[in-house]
Amino acid sequence: MTEAEELVVCESVAPGRREMWKRVAVVALALGLVATTVAASIRSAFRDEVVVMLFVDAEISNITTPAPRIDRNRILMTMNDVGGRWLASRVELL
Repeated sequence: MTEAEELVVCESVAPGRREMWKRVAVVALALGLVATTVAASIRSAFRDEVVVMLFVDAEISNITTPAPRIDRNRILMTMNDVGGRWLASRVELL
């Protein structure tokens, strides 16, 4: 993840949770992680809140396992409209 990509991720996350995402990005760089959203669906939607399910394939490698493996993840993300911007307020790995 480049510094610009990290900034995009951090900007899309609610202010109180940005530090967590910065740490996740640093760990991802150290481990060799490439994540791709392969599908998404809306679980619920309201005027100022939406819950989406993301289907994410994560290609992971590290020093002890240089050959990448694929983890298939499901993630529930709650997003809220904050001043016209949709920000993540909760992320849950299923």
